[in-house]
Amino acid sequence: MIWLMLTMACSIVPGERSHHRPAGATDSDTPADDTVVAPEPEPNPCPCAADYDADAVEWIDADPHLGAVYGSPTRDELVVFMHGSGQKPDNHNNVVATAAYAGFRVLAVKSKSNPKPLEDCFEDYGDQYDACVNSMSRARIYGSEYPDFSEVEDDDSVVARIHEALVSIDGLQPEGGWDAYFVPLTEDAIDHEHFIRWDQIIISGFSQGTQKAALMALEQRMDGVVIMSGPPDDASWVGAGETPICAWWVMHHTEESWVDYHADNYDILGLEPSDTPILPLPTEVCGDAWPPYDGMHRFSSSLEAHEDCSSKGPHGSMANDVCMNTSDGLHGDPYALFRPYLYAYCAAGSVDADPVTRECNPI
Repeated sequence: MIWLMLTMACSIVPGERSHHRPAGATDSDTPADDTVVAPEPEPNPCPCAADYDADAVEWIDADPHLGAVYGSPTRDELVVFMHGSGQKPDNHNNVVATAAYAGFRVLAVKSKSNPKPLEDCFEDYGDQYDACVNSMSRARIYGSEYPDFSEVEDDDSVVARIHEALVSIDGLQPEGGWDAYFVPLTEDAIDHEHFIRWDQIIISGFSQGTQKAALMALEQRMDGVVIMSGPPDDASWVGAGETPICAWWVMHHTEESWVDYHADNYDILGLEPSDTPILPLPTEVCGDAWPPYDGMHRFSSSLEAHEDCSSKGPHGSMANDVCMNTSDGLHGDPYALFRPYLYAYCAAGSVDADPVTRECNPI
């Protein structure tokens, strides 16, 4: 069975059944009753939510960065997670652990929150706002290559921090397979983005981290995108890009202060015209129930934040550990958004975009 996911004919269905006879088959190979024998489907790409064991997550301290795996990784891709403004990687352990459970190596990268294009450009360059936001957003990602409105040292750029994190974690686990995602820098290199194997990466992020993740996904061909609560930008850089939209999964809360900007950007990117409510939660994400939510890509939550969340409750409830709802999930789930997030990461790891048609086909 094939699920139609977007109008651009994207599919994440593993193990699509074939009704063509294999090469070399003869009439004598066909059963007498003319029954078509289909091959067994490939295993579901997602582990069962009910089998999750928080104690099985292996945390790798690559200070200031953080790595995670769940047993032996079952997928070739790396998930790179970008934290929210003023946060640290370990403020998002719930989300990082979920990506690890989906079968990935996961690297949560510590990067600077400044400059802040929306705020800084509004205050200092109001008459050149759009040009400033576009340039400053890229300066934060790439460094000195974009000097017009801000000065970001190359070693402080997001791409430099990602490369640094990969080198660091590979040094801690030299047999862990982390070297598949980068190549060593050449002497005096400033363009760190050319030393990262983006096509092996699923980029992910929360809040301000979605600004970084989305811009990189638009300018580099990623294997997938999973973002929470963003991008909240009113910026012209949002639009079609290198990573096809059928490889994106986006989530936000219905009561976030930037929710209208989120929705506008999801429309501009070309996602479905409306959100799929996260509630009711799928009872399972594996077996015959795959994929849940009819295979959609765009979601909204209406869950209450945890009672210990001190500020920005709806926003924080999407990815900050202290704010994430732990009481309204299904039995045994570590937090209430566990199943939709597990679905998103599993789905992102189960698509492959054709380089010519840009359609997503099953692996």
